[in-house]
Parts: sequence; structure tokens; C-alpha cells
Amino acid sequence: MKKTIKIIPTIICMTLMTGACTDLDETVYSDVTEANFDYGTNIGTAMGMVYKDLKVIADYTKNFSLQEASTDAIVMPANASGWYNGGEYNRAHHHTWTSMEPQLEAFWNEFVSGVVKCNTALDLLNSGRLEASKEDIEYAKYEVRAVRAFYYWYLTDLFGDFPLVTTTAEQALPEKTPRADICSWIEGELIEIIPHLTEESGINQYGRMNQWAARTLLATLYLNWEVYTGTPRWEDCITQCDEVINSRKYDLEANYKDAFKAYGMETSSEIIFTIPYDNATHSWGNRLHCASWHSLCQKVFSLTDGPYGEGCIAAVPQFIDTYDEDDTRLEDTWLMGKMYLPDGSPALIETGANKGKQLEFKKEMKDGDLVEEGEGYRMWKFEVAKGSYAQSDTDYPLFRYADVLMMKAEALLRLGRSGAGALVTQVRQRAFRDTDPSKATVTDEQLAENSCYRYGYVENYRIVDDGDQTPVKFGRMYDELGWEFVWECHRRRDAIRFGVYTTKSWLSHKPNGDYRIVFPLPEKKLAANPNLKQNPDYVD
Repeated sequence: MKKTIKIIPTIICMTLMTGACTDLDETVYSDVTEANFDYGTNIGTAMGMVYKDLKVIADYTKNFSLQEASTDAIVMPANASGWYNGGEYNRAHHHTWTSMEPQLEAFWNEFVSGVVKCNTALDLLNSGRLEASKEDIEYAKYEVRAVRAFYYWYLTDLFGDFPLVTTTAEQALPEKTPRADICSWIEGELIEIIPHLTEESGINQYGRMNQWAARTLLATLYLNWEVYTGTPRWEDCITQCDEVINSRKYDLEANYKDAFKAYGMETSSEIIFTIPYDNATHSWGNRLHCASWHSLCQKVFSLTDGPYGEGCIAAVPQFIDTYDEDDTRLEDTWLMGKMYLPDGSPALIETGANKGKQLEFKKEMKDGDLVEEGEGYRMWKFEVAKGSYAQSDTDYPLFRYADVLMMKAEALLRLGRSGAGALVTQVRQRAFRDTDPSKATVTDEQLAENSCYRYGYVENYRIVDDGDQTPVKFGRMYDELGWEFVWECHRRRDAIRFGVYTTKSWLSHKPNGDYRIVFPLPEKKLAANPNLKQNPDYVD
């Protein structure tokens, strides 16, 4: 079936930003098989609601601090203006998190809510109460199942074994399903669903699961299959990537920054699946800049609302040192250097110990726990339009065409087959086009080399303990993934797959146990359901 239900993108945006149709209790886990949602009889509303909880992916207080701030690329240190937040961001950096972390519970609540909405929507689609044609209803079922598969992929990626619940029928409190079984279930769902999803891309499918988004999800699942189950599936990853590539539905944007613009992304050639934000109309947006920038940036960039204090989310200096100086993704991704007001005058700090000094974002950090004002490069990847509020309208891409090319390259590399270098070169070309085009070319052999990352434990701006210096297999490929996808919640999965996450030291981080490739189940969820057991090596 190739028919597409015409849901205007703003309906999805509206349901992403508001919770008007639901009221999920904080103890959502024990109610995971039941929900009372009033979707009315409009199929567009029912479809839109299943996407709502994806918004948590880019929330720095929830998923972002788990996926990015626990890695070797980004850190969220405290400073004189605050940002300690009970130590939760420091613990993410140190890998000393516990089952009491607020971001774990918040993410669990919202993504389990997403599963519940999908199950409830499927019941509604089967009920005969919706005002829609039989063809539209049948198509909607496949789309909802694809979104549900995405939710479950993310949940098992973070937590490992997880309760797999696919019905709203009342039943006993569920036990955890093994991670490998969840992966097999997701695979089976997607294989069945994909032929029935539309091949259409563009504005009518923006922010929605079409056939190519589902194939990219399946490729991502296969890419990480060895981590999840112990058995690699590189050939299967390549097969799905080839389906997307050969469709000719997508291409790389001419400029790297064009994939992260504040407006007009509905017609992007690169975006396969995204979270559409519209803060001005629907009260929820992309607020990464407000957690990264200094409050003075409100004047620097003519914003309606200001960022918070001295800002928090910043680059790990050792990661910045990995960039080639001619790679334009460095300046396209990171806000750095001295800040100036729109009239060209220096942006002078207005309060505190540095009052009267020009605001400058410096690469160096004395450590990853408590930093001085202006230490660490800040977010510049996502455009923040003039006049933006604390939450901007800039959409957050979940899958880009660059993902597909880089996944195929990595799979080829791991299989010992040729072609990885040509694919990575294709992605690199726009980053060196205006500087030194010859540097865009990278070979298969170079991608197999060790990472150029200078790992080691830092005190007072210096590495004082090298830690594990074992070469990273295919380390250059790992570096390439970092330069292309930092800020997009890829880094934790990549670091685990390349054996870096629990072995290397960086900034104030030292290894703290291989079991930390998954997070603990939130304490409140264990209390709500006695059938749940904590993940190994975490204390109940």
C-alpha cells in the first residue's frame, strides 16, 4: 500500500509540543498496559499523538545528558552561576550515575508514554470509531507500529532488557524481556511494516515515519546488533542502507549548516526523520542553546529570551583537538572566540568576578566538574534565529542521509570490504570544499587507523594520567562519526560500538565499569513493579 494519510506537519508539531490529550501519571510504568486517552474521532489527531514524546530526545535535562554528556565529546560542568543540579550532570560525565537520577526517570516516563500512546492508537484504529476510510486506517496501523518500534529501539538501547508490551489489555505487571528478543521483535515488525509504508518524502512526510525512515531505523538496529545481542549483522545493515541510497529520495545538503537551519527544513534533501519544533505557536522547542550559551548571548544574537547564567553544555577540549583546522564543521558546530554585540562593540560581561571583561569562549577547561566563566566551546550547530525564545523553532534531526552513508561505510570497513573511504569522502567534501578540497579524501586504510583523540585524565588543564592507550580499532572511522554527528545523540552508541565508552579516560572521566553500557532502571519504577529486576551490577 503506497497511500499516504494527509496529516499536515503542524498537527504533528502541535502534538509534539502539547499534552492536552493525555494526562499520564508519574508512575506510568505500572500502568503501561492501560491508558485513557481521548483522541476523539479524528485520525490526524490519533496519528499525531503517537509522535508527541519524541521531543524528549533533544531535552538536555533528560535524554541529551545521557547520550551526549556521558561521552568524550560533550560535558556539562557546573560554574559560578550554577548548573550543578544535584550533581546529575557531573555523574553523567564520571559514569557514577545511580538508579535515582532524575533524567533516567523523566526519559522512562515519556518514552513509555509513547509506547502506551501507540498501543492505544492501535486499539482505536481497530475500533471502527474513527472517521476515515478503511485504506487510511490500515495504513495508519503500519505507521503507528513503525513509531512504536522506534520507541522500543531507544528504550532497549538505553536500558538493555526491558518490558515488551504491545497491547492495552489488562495483565499482570510485566517482567523484562531480554534485549536480544526485543531486537528480534523490532526487526520482525519493521520487515513486515516497511513494504506498506509510503515511499513519498518531503513536506507531507516531514517528521513522520515513511518507508525510508523505517529502513534507516532498521539499518541502525543492525549497526548496533553486535552490541545488543553479541552477533554482528553488518551485511544486513548495508542492505538497508542501499535501499535508501538507491531510492534517490535523499541527498546531502550542499552546506553542512543547511541541515540544521531554523526554518525551511520541510524541503531538505538530507532530513529523513526529525522532531519538528514550533515554540512560538506550541510552547515547546529546541532549547540546547539556552543550556549552552552565556546569558549575554541574548544581546549578542538579539534573542527574545536569554540563555541561563554562564551556560553549561560545552565541548570536551580533547575532542576539539581532533578536528583538522581546515574542517569547516569545527566552526559550523562550535561557538568560539570573542563575542560582539550587533553594533560591532565587544560584549562585556555585566556581573560577577569578570564584570567589564569581553565574553570569550575558550577551548580550555581546567576539568569537567567546575569551570571558569567562558571555558569550553559552545553549541553553534543548530541555527537560533534572531528573536528566538528560550526554546527555538529549530528542528532536531533523528536520521539524516549522512547517517545512511556513514553506516554503510562502517559496515563495509568492519567486513573488510572496499568502499568505506569513498562514502566517507562524499560526506567530508562539503566540509573542505572552501578550504582545502584535497583533504576531503580519505581511504579505507586510513579509516582503519587508530583514533587521533588524545585520551587521558585532566587536572588543571593538563593530562596527568594517560589511562588506557590501547589503539581504537577503526579509530579514524570513530573520529569521522564524531565530527559529523556531535550534538545529535549518536556519540554514546558510537563510543560503545568502538570500545571507547567504558575503557578510556577524558577530562575528569575515568572508566567505571563495563556494565555502564546500559543505564539502571529508575528506582521508582522498580518500586512500582516488583516483577522488575535491576540491571546487573547496579544496586537495587
